Amino acid sequence: MPIKVERLNREKVCEVLPVLRAISNSEGVYWKDNNPDHDFNHGILFVARDKKNIIGYSTLVPIAGHWCLRGCVVLPKYRGRNIQCKLIKSRCSYALAKNCKSLLVWVKPDNKPSLINLQKEGFKIQNVRPRKFYGTEHIKLNKPI
Repeated sequence: MPIKVERLNREKVCEVLPVLRAISNSEGVYWKDNNPDHDFNHGILFVARDKKNIIGYSTLVPIAGHWCLRGCVVLPKYRGRNIQCKLIKSRCSYALAKNCKSLLVWVKPDNKPSLINLQKEGFKIQNVRPRKFYGTEHIKLNKPI
């Protein structure tokens, strides 16, 4: 069955928690006290499903007409199947339909798969030198509209 990407209603956010826990346990991602992070509370959530199971999620946060692509996570056993690209496309399509002024994303310099996938989807590196974002270095990319 093909992977399906869809927007998830905020009241169903608990469906994402098993994926977040699995990633946190294996990769030390920002999981604290069984509470969804800031993006879950203020952003728009997209999920990738294999049949009924959520295998990845991503968020999109509107900020004054600009839209930021935030956390994009795919379970390790599903990586390499273009799922992140599908999640990127879904978020971009949604933001463009809402007349966004620009699409932005910050990525850690050592996250080569994400950098490659974002560039495949039309994002351009805006600053070559990494800058501090949430306490760690990130590269800023934008997608021309």
